[in-house]
Amino acid sequence: MLLCFIDDVDKLSVAAIDSSTKIEVYALAGYVLSSTDVTRALAEVESVKATHGLLLSDPVKWNLKDTALQKAYKKRDRESKYVDASSQSDALRSELLEVLGQVQATVFVSAIWPFSETPQRYGLLQWAFENLLQRVGLHAKIQYGGQAPPLQVVVDRPDRDELNASYRAAYYEGRTSSGQAYLSGPLKDLGATDTLCFASTLDSNFLQLADLVAGASKTFLSWCHKRQDKRLARLARRTFTHVANQLARHATSGQIDGTGFKISPDPGFLVDARIVELTR
Repeated sequence: MLLCFIDDVDKLSVAAIDSSTKIEVYALAGYVLSSTDVTRALAEVESVKATHGLLLSDPVKWNLKDTALQKAYKKRDRESKYVDASSQSDALRSELLEVLGQVQATVFVSAIWPFSETPQRYGLLQWAFENLLQRVGLHAKIQYGGQAPPLQVVVDRPDRDELNASYRAAYYEGRTSSGQAYLSGPLKDLGATDTLCFASTLDSNFLQLADLVAGASKTFLSWCHKRQDKRLARLARRTFTHVANQLARHATSGQIDGTGFKISPDPGFLVDARIVELTR
């Protein structure tokens, strides 16, 4: 079975290129992992957390100052460990993101801006979700052909009607809610389950990794629009590099832009070029 874990990238405001105008970016990020690598992934995550004095059950997020995260540690009587985790945030994030490569996860990011042109947040969520699902489906079709293993999609958020509607259309009809056809065809024909799952990041190590992918992707997008910021560059280099190495690539061209990392509308740059610039 293939498992796909998805989290949202917190909406961020960045300066438009060659302008002082602020635009807002919205995105979803996630990764696909084989169920055969689940045990190893948990073992790798547990090892990283143990290095920093944490248990596997101690949650880690990109934003370690998140109020919900603080409350979780307090409720579990692990407040002292929350302090430990917070003081080691940079190393924790980087080392946990390395696990993606160790278990050969394939990463997908779907971003849209400017936010102000489509003001309804749920509409952006639905677009990003459907766009990401299409890429996951195409990845499964190309990688496995007619022998694709079952696919289970897990999202970090409460039950939302629009996501259920999007998944239903993708699964049975191979289309978006607006009628656009999936190049992969219906997810049902690729062995996906008909059940969209929702879970809490605070209780799922796999969604914690998705949260870290989302945070690193947000940092990368911020840097793309503010490349002179050395602090952002250092953070993106430490974290997004691990994500970039696992991004899905076009089967023939090897290009990431439009395959593993889709930005709509055209931001005026290629993701591949930005990654090369960041990591050289």
